[in-house]
Amino acid sequence: MLVAANSAPKRHSKTVWKVAVRLLATVNQELINKAAETVAELLFRLDDERSRRFQEAVNTIKNCDYLRQDLRTQTKETGFFYENTSLSPSDSVKNPVSGPINHQVWGKFLAVYCDRAGKTPEQTIDLEILSCLNDIYFTLGSKARSLIVGLYLAPGIPETVKQEFLTAIIFQTPSPSFFEGENATRLFQQLLPNLIISQNSVFGQSWFEPLHAPIHRE
Repeated sequence: MLVAANSAPKRHSKTVWKVAVRLLATVNQELINKAAETVAELLFRLDDERSRRFQEAVNTIKNCDYLRQDLRTQTKETGFFYENTSLSPSDSVKNPVSGPINHQVWGKFLAVYCDRAGKTPEQTIDLEILSCLNDIYFTLGSKARSLIVGLYLAPGIPETVKQEFLTAIIFQTPSPSFFEGENATRLFQQLLPNLIISQNSVFGQSWFEPLHAPIHRE
């Protein structure tokens, strides 16, 4: 059914999208990665209401049956919650014990989305999509974070938007494996000259201040 959804004629786009999102919400471990990839691919095949559809896809992954079941299994095993703790719909992404399967699904979804976005450079990434990704950034694994930072390196993103994102992530502890480090460094290098010139940033008012800033062990 996932294959059929991904190859259906464009005239059936609304129905195809509903089917794909429903499958993403309900499939088991064997199919959930494929479902995430299919939904990401459809965002570009359907080519309408992309930001709304993207938010719907993100909400579906947050609340999909399998990942919530996986979270409950892990929290019971780790004792992170008391047995009578109730889980809200967003706990599966807010909680650090959401686990490798959760991270893998987000990685599959974002890898396809970012790959397709990179192949259509004439289409500027919707700022509403970036805002949606900002909301989940710190709940994701390192590779998924790296993909999101990479989106901010794309042409057409307003510099003020890039600066706000950089400021938000630079004061948070990076993920343990720090795959996002390379893209974060590239973004920092891209923005630093104008930040210094502005003399109104957290990075100081001259080139010497960042060089003398203390480096935390993290």
